[in-house]
Amino acid sequence: MSSPPEITLALIESEDDFLEIATLYALGFKQSPIMDAIAGPPDLNASAAHLCHVWKTDPETRFMKATIPSGRIVGFAKWNFFSSIGPQNPFPTEFPPAGNPELGKWMFGEFARVMNEKMLGKKYVYMHILVIDPEFQRMGIGKRMLEWGLKLVDEEGLETYIDASPEGKGLYEKMGWKTTNIIDVDLKKWGGKDEISTAYSMVRPVQGKT
Repeated sequence: MSSPPEITLALIESEDDFLEIATLYALGFKQSPIMDAIAGPPDLNASAAHLCHVWKTDPETRFMKATIPSGRIVGFAKWNFFSSIGPQNPFPTEFPPAGNPELGKWMFGEFARVMNEKMLGKKYVYMHILVIDPEFQRMGIGKRMLEWGLKLVDEEGLETYIDASPEGKGLYEKMGWKTTNIIDVDLKKWGGKDEISTAYSMVRPVQGKT
């Protein structure tokens, strides 16, 4: 792990941040075979507009950012603090035609189905997105962002749910999440690469205690 830079963590308070955030989001998709297949070539302006719209209109969503002293955003996270115990679906329902819309509809449909099955009857938080600039990965920034966000979660005494990639699973386990379901996707069946992409449905008990 490289020496961590000086980092400031804060909730996002300006729509001016979203083009930079969309750029990070696109970089994160490139590191995930299934998300890269779903998204296709990035449209940064459209992605920024969508994320900004969610930020403006969804009171249950909190966007966090990590910045270095120059002001550059090197990490961001999106958390959903659900206020009801009914079925939840914070996932996109429309996908770029240049990507793989059918795979997107199926994959996010599965995420929603499993999440609502596992968390039925509960009020909880969904840790929806955590992306760190590849140039600043393995410096502990993701861990610091999770700790900062989980402090808010633990103050409300809630469980936290996440859909994790194989790359992020180890960190989430260290932070108290436990795997409750595994989704394996054969990308070749969807016209993609000849490989299996795996997602882990994980739950963190209140304050990470079993």
